[in-house]
Amino acid sequence: MKQQLTVEQSSELIKRGIARSKASEFSQWEQHGSLIFTLSDLLEILPKSIRNSIPWIYGLNISWHDNKWNVVYITWFDTTRYNVIHACSSVELIDALYQFVVWCLDNGYINKT
Repeated sequence: MKQQLTVEQSSELIKRGIARSKASEFSQWEQHGSLIFTLSDLLEILPKSIRNSIPWIYGLNISWHDNKWNVVYITWFDTTRYNVIHACSSVELIDALYQFVVWCLDNGYINKT
């Protein structure tokens, strides 16, 4: 299981406004160094729940199904009815979380400071 984003993915998060201080790893390549976000960093960055324009609370849900990781914000109305506001899937958990962080940034669900 991958534990870190690539240098490019990490740079993209910083470019989009995630504080550099939230990256816990540093990678030294030749003369240059890069901050790297880890699996743990992304879990810390992601809101555990969000609200949309309708006053529903969507909880973060992470599951393994059909040989891939599924990350969703979901709200349950009862035991059989639910609504999903966003979902991402990937073979690597960190890649699904990365896609999710990007979506949260694009939609204003993550405070960039």
